[in-house]
Order: sequence, then C-alpha cells, then structure tokens
Amino acid sequence: MAQKVTIPQIDAPFRLDANGHIAVVQQDSQQDVGACLYNAVICPQGAKLNDPSFGIPLILFGTMPLDLSGVIAALQALDTRFSSLTAQQVLDALNDAETVTLTVQA
Repeated sequence: MAQKVTIPQIDAPFRLDANGHIAVVQQDSQQDVGACLYNAVICPQGAKLNDPSFGIPLILFGTMPLDLSGVIAALQALDTRFSSLTAQQVLDALNDAETVTLTVQA
C-alpha cells in the first residue's frame, strides 16, 4: 500500500494517477528529488525567461565521452539536494528525459 502524501508536490513527468488526479509525491522524498532533477535536465539554461539560470547547459552537440562536469555544477547550483550527484545519476536522468510516452484514448 502506498504511503499517504502529507505535503504533496507535483510528480514529474506530469501525469495523471490511476484515479485521474494529478500525480503527486511527498515533498523532500527520493521521488520528489528525482522529479526536481527531471525538471532541471529537460530545461536548457536560458529557456525560462523569469529564471534564465535554471536548467542545464546544452550538451546536444557534445562529443563522446560527454563532459558532464558543467551539467553537474549547474544542477548543484540549482538545489542543495543535488550536492552528491554522480555522473551516472545525471546520465540516468538524461536518459529518462529522452523517453516520451503518449497515451491516446479513442
């Protein structure tokens, strides 16, 4: 049985739960940190007009192996909960951000 969420935060990626409600996670839980990380890695720096420093530097045309030091530094500057991020965790988040699932109901 799922734990009761007492301080809800919208889950990311945005979705509806089994009851048709906006999916939420408990504030400051591992799921919340993961949702915040997801939101940061899908946003290139400069995309948010009201906060141009939010997000990560573009790595679209980077060469392999990717140098993630700038990405990790940008993420750590966004949220203190990202202070112990590893390169593998960032790669996992980037891979999750690349996956888009669409459900079409007829």
